[in-house]
Amino acid sequence: MECFVGNAQIQLEKFTFPFSREKTQSAINYLAKIFEENCDPAANQIPVCVSRSELDRILEHSHVHHDALTQQRQPYPQLHPATTVRCLQGRQRYEAALRVLGPQTWWGVRLFCIPNDCRPDVLLKREINDLSYETPYSDGEVFRRIYSYQLEGEWELANDWRLRLTTYKKDKGLPRLLGMESIARSLYELTSYPGLRNGLKLGSIETYLATHCDEEMCHYLRHVKEVWRTITLNNPEVQQATDDETVQALERLAPSASRHDSQTIRELMLSRKLFSTISSRILRDEIEKQLLQIGVVIPSIATFHENMGYLSIGMSILRENIVGDKIRGTMAQAMQNTWQPRESLIEHAEGQYYPLSRQPSFILAYHVLFISAIRNFPRLSKIGPLRERRLSPVKSGIDETYLERFLTLAQALGFTSHRLESKLRQVSPGSPSATTQETVRKTREDSVKNRSGRPLTSSYHFISRSLFLPQMLIEPEVSGHPSILFVQADFMRSFFRGFPNDYCAIDVNSTAGQTAEHAESTTGEDEGEQQQLGGCSPSIVPTGPQPFRTNQSPPGRQSPLEKLHPNNSVFSAAAAALGRRRLPRQESESPRSMLSPVGQDQAGSEDPTIYHSRLSSNSGLHHEGSIGTPETYHSYRIGHHIENRASHGSTSTGRTIFSPEDFIESIRPK
Repeated sequence: MECFVGNAQIQLEKFTFPFSREKTQSAINYLAKIFEENCDPAANQIPVCVSRSELDRILEHSHVHHDALTQQRQPYPQLHPATTVRCLQGRQRYEAALRVLGPQTWWGVRLFCIPNDCRPDVLLKREINDLSYETPYSDGEVFRRIYSYQLEGEWELANDWRLRLTTYKKDKGLPRLLGMESIARSLYELTSYPGLRNGLKLGSIETYLATHCDEEMCHYLRHVKEVWRTITLNNPEVQQATDDETVQALERLAPSASRHDSQTIRELMLSRKLFSTISSRILRDEIEKQLLQIGVVIPSIATFHENMGYLSIGMSILRENIVGDKIRGTMAQAMQNTWQPRESLIEHAEGQYYPLSRQPSFILAYHVLFISAIRNFPRLSKIGPLRERRLSPVKSGIDETYLERFLTLAQALGFTSHRLESKLRQVSPGSPSATTQETVRKTREDSVKNRSGRPLTSSYHFISRSLFLPQMLIEPEVSGHPSILFVQADFMRSFFRGFPNDYCAIDVNSTAGQTAEHAESTTGEDEGEQQQLGGCSPSIVPTGPQPFRTNQSPPGRQSPLEKLHPNNSVFSAAAAALGRRRLPRQESESPRSMLSPVGQDQAGSEDPTIYHSRLSSNSGLHHEGSIGTPETYHSYRIGHHIENRASHGSTSTGRTIFSPEDFIESIRPK
C-alpha cells in the first residue's frame, strides 16, 4: 500500500481511537482472558496514521532512521512520540491489553503516512474496516457512520456500512428512519455520546414510526440530549468520556427524588466507574455536583425504546376509539382535528372531574385523556402490566364500563369524531366487572430497571388508583426511592411538550386574588360586558370555594384538594357556570403551540424540526374552535348540560364535581 511506511512499537499510553467504535465489554473480557495466558504484541498490531511532519518529528525524537521502519524481522524499532497517535482500529485489543499488561507496555503498530489535506477514514477505509471484525458493530455505531457519511456526500462509504446490518434493518428500519429527518437528526446528535450508541435498535424503529407519534418521539430525544448535555457540563471532553459503563450505571436513576440513587452516584464517582477517563479532581467534583441535581429519571436511547412501548399502548387506545386507523399526519395533529374548545376539566378521581376557570386548552385535554388511557390500559386494550411472581396477573381485555367512562371523558374534554360516536352507541352501560381488589402496598419504584417501560403488576395496582393529573403534580418528598407517581409524571413530561412541571400549574395560591376579582365582576356585569379571560393568568384555576390548607404537614403529604388557599372568596357554582358559558373561544391557544420547542411559544417561532415529513403546511391543523363536524350539536348539548348541572356543587370543596352519569344522557347519540 502506498501510504504504508513500516512497522514499529509504541507504548499503549500513547494510543487514541478517533475513528474507532466504543468499547465492547464482552469483547474486551474475551480478549483479556486470552492475553492473560498468551500475548504477542507484535502479532496483534494496531494500524496508526500520521502526517509526514508528524512522522519526521517522531523519528527525530526517537533517534530512529526512516529505513529502520522497513525491516521485516523483529524486534521492531521503539518510537517515542511526544504526543498521542491516532489509531485506525483495534480498540478492543487495546483495552484488553491495557487491563492485563498496563499502559507502559510496548505494542506493535503498522504506520501509515497520509497527506495533511486527506481524511484517514476515507483514504484508509479498507484498513479501518476490513480488519475490525472481533464483534459485530452496534446499530448505533452503524447508523452514526451512515448518517455522517451521507451528510458529507460519501455515498460509497455509507453503502459499505449498510452491509453490516441485517436484511430487515437495511431494507426496512434504516430507510424509514432516514426518511424521518427530524427524528434521524435527533438520534444522530445523541450518538455523539459514545455510551448512548449501543442503546439504538434499528429493528424496532419501523414499529415506533407506525404510531405516528413524531412530536412525542422528537420531544423525548431532545429531552435525552438536554439531560446528558447538562450531566457532561456541555464539555466535549466529558462528552467523549461518556462510555457504556457510565450510561448503564446512570440510566433510570433519579438522584433528586431518591437518597439511595444519590448515594449510588457518589460511590460510583469515588470509585471512578463513572467517566473513568476523566482524571481531574476538580472536573469530577463538578460532574458529581451536576449529577446530584438532576431532577428527572435519567434517560437514554435504551429507555427511549422501553418507554416507546408504553407510549404505544396509550396511543393505540386513542387511535382505536377516537381517530381511527387512517391517520393523515401525526397522532397529535389527528387528535387536534377532532377537538373543539369546550369545558376545561380536570379528572381528580375515577370518573369525577372538576371544571377550571381558564381558556379551553387542547394540550391540557390531550394530556388528561392520555393519562386516563394508560391508567386503565388493561381494561381498554388486550395488554396488561408485566407479571410478577407471587402476584395474580391483572386481567386484560375491553371492559365496557371503563370504555364508556373513557369515551365520556373524551367528549367532555372536547374530542368529537364519528368513530367515538359509533363506539358510544355500541357500548352497553352497566356496572364495572368484578375484579379482585388488591391491597396497594407499593408506592415507590425501588427497582431501577423498572422505572421505564410498561409497569409491573405491583406498580400498576397503585397507578390504577392514583394516576390523575393533580396527584402527579404534587411536589414529591425525597425518600429512599422515587415514588411511582414521580416516575409516571417523568414519563409524561419526557414525551409531551407542555406537560406541567410542578403543582403551581393548578394551585390557586398564585392567582387567588385574580379569581376572586373575576368572580365579583362576573356576577355584576351584563352578558354583553362580560370580561374576556384571554388576559388572565394561564394557570389552571379550579372554580368554587376551596378547603382550608394547614401548614402542619409538608406539601408532599398533602392531597391536591388540601393545597388550596383558605382565604379565597366564594366563587359560586352559578357564577362559575356563567363565566364558562361566556368563554371567548376565539382566544384559545394557538394550535401550533404544542408543536413548538420550549421557549419559543410566545415568540411564535417555528421549530426547525417540525415534522414536515408527515404533512405539508396544509396538514389539517386548525385554529382551536374552527372545526365544524356533524357532532357539533352533541358538543352544544354537553356544554349546555354541564351549565345546568353547575349549581350542584360539592358541599365540602365548593367545586362543581361531575361524574360520568352527568354526561352520559346528554352525550349519547340518539
